[in-house]
Amino acid sequence: GPNSPSSHSPAPRLDGSDFSALATWQDQVNRGANFANFKVTHAYNAFGTPPDAGFGNDTLTPTVKSLRSKFFFLSHTYDHELLDDLDYSAAHAELALNNDVAAAMRFSTFTPLNLVTPEISGLTNPAFLRAAADLGVRYLVSDASKPGYSNPFPNAGLANPIERSILMIPRRANNLFYNVVTPADWTAEYNCLYQSYWGRPLSYDEVLSLESEQLLGYLLRGDVDPWMFHQPNLVAYDGTHSLFTDLLDRALDRYTALYNLPI
Repeated sequence: GPNSPSSHSPAPRLDGSDFSALATWQDQVNRGANFANFKVTHAYNAFGTPPDAGFGNDTLTPTVKSLRSKFFFLSHTYDHELLDDLDYSAAHAELALNNDVAAAMRFSTFTPLNLVTPEISGLTNPAFLRAAADLGVRYLVSDASKPGYSNPFPNAGLANPIERSILMIPRRANNLFYNVVTPADWTAEYNCLYQSYWGRPLSYDEVLSLESEQLLGYLLRGDVDPWMFHQPNLVAYDGTHSLFTDLLDRALDRYTALYNLPI
């Protein structure tokens, strides 16, 4: 119908083996004394799960269902429609449909209080904000790198100026790009952007070192602003490791070398 979300989904889409590899990695992280309570949160788009039959041989949905207790889940809208220009009905459908799938999947860690909007959109759209508030949303992610959307005080968040019942939680941007899957992908894109700054192309190990140092700084100063990554970053490029797990391994190892304080 005219108020239903459009049918599209970002690619590449994870498969069940990628999700299983992430769960195995997280189990290993949790064995560290500092990280027993570490748990990845998945901001999900439910488009493509049954009964959509949007993906023929869907191994992701059953794997997520079997491993659901290991992770947190929050809504990223049903099919990633940008929210800046949506009317109330379309915005309401984007959120309500995703909430329905959380119930069907029995995500025990899901709550409609939390939402990550596609590309941090919709924060100035009164129709979307009203629909979000009506459906129980109280916390939205904003972009700490944009003027007016960072924390006024450390770890505080800020009320949305249009819908005051919604607190915006600024997220920290990072250089693990949304469209990279393999070490070669990430290194090539990083050097395309920053080779002139560094004066030479960097290796994958050097990129990991620089980006993990940035994350380490947030951990050491107790900054609770969230970090966000993207689905391609979780692809197990060699069957075991992903760009996300490589980066987090490096950051958490550096933290453990300096601190004995659980996070």
